[in-house]
Amino acid sequence: MDWRMYFLRHGIAANQAVDGSYNDALRPLTEKGRHRTSLVVCALKRIGGQVDIIFHSPLLRAQQTAQIAADELGVDRMQEISELLPERSPFDLEDVLTQMRKPGENVMMVGHQPHMSHALAWAISANNTAMLDMDTAGLASVRFAGQSYHGPGVLEWLMTPRWVSFMFPDEKW
Repeated sequence: MDWRMYFLRHGIAANQAVDGSYNDALRPLTEKGRHRTSLVVCALKRIGGQVDIIFHSPLLRAQQTAQIAADELGVDRMQEISELLPERSPFDLEDVLTQMRKPGENVMMVGHQPHMSHALAWAISANNTAMLDMDTAGLASVRFAGQSYHGPGVLEWLMTPRWVSFMFPDEKW
């Protein structure tokens, strides 16, 4: 049974944390970051994307991005996982998917660079040789034929906020 994994990089984040410090873990999305993230997720919904569970990094900007996606898509299952921290290996996601994903479920991963690009490359090449660079609020869809995550999956599309802006020409970007 085919299933999809969506890779969503967090939206534009503030330079400082909510407490005024430079604590990277506490940097929130900016208003522009929230808006662009919402529009990218709306584009996914518009083209018929379905998500059953959202996994996200523990960092605030990824939590906020995941919540926007959950609200827009009507997803009620979200799970924070340390395997989506920027310094983690994409190989670490295999165990999470094996343990937490039910067969046939479509999942969304919300995280950071360079992890998102590396995980996406691993998913489509099975050996991390593909070269990809995800923009903030960038979103990719990979289709898998089996239950495994480590490719080769098929990259169906990669959306950037700029690309999505053509779907919503009346929105301020």
